[in-house]
Amino acid sequence: LLPPSTLERILNALRSHYRIDSDAEITVETNPGTVDVEKLRGYRSLGVNRLSIGIQSFHPDELKFLSRIHNVDEATACVENAHRVGFDNVSVDLIFSLPNQTLERWKENLRRAIALQPQHISAYSLIVEQHTPLFTMVQEGTVKPLPEEKDTAMYETTLATMAENGFHQYEVSNFARPGFECRHNKNYWNHSNYLSFGPSAHSS
Repeated sequence: LLPPSTLERILNALRSHYRIDSDAEITVETNPGTVDVEKLRGYRSLGVNRLSIGIQSFHPDELKFLSRIHNVDEATACVENAHRVGFDNVSVDLIFSLPNQTLERWKENLRRAIALQPQHISAYSLIVEQHTPLFTMVQEGTVKPLPEEKDTAMYETTLATMAENGFHQYEVSNFARPGFECRHNKNYWNHSNYLSFGPSAHSS
């Protein structure tokens, strides 16, 4: 939702207080339903050099279940527009192990994501968190989580598919083409220090 003009103020404030490396990784997370080509162009002009796009699925019914506001065409266009305006480091987020999801449908999600030629793919298994609407639906029996063996099969399929298509696994849920590992992900896993700013931010 953040417009480029507001992001510019944030980046200027950071640069006025800290020395930021010229090759620093500057990532913005986006959702296809809230970003257009002009906003993407604005981010790129500010020096944002990595984009993480929350697609989650290429199946309309799965997007509806996940309460996503975008459709499949918007998801595809978002990645294509990112490349069009000059992003050469694009990540796509996907979620598997959805209720009633089949292995074939998950394979289709992976295939369509890879076809968009991102440099990075994050594939997360659905986790039912307490105090969420999904948790309530599971408790009431209106939604039934996938059995563990199906979740495992999807994860193993993910590992094989990513490897076959030139992505290497550098973290549990993250896969990258060589040289495109997410720096802040690696920073967390290496237990390195970081500074955070903003509401409820936590530094280490």
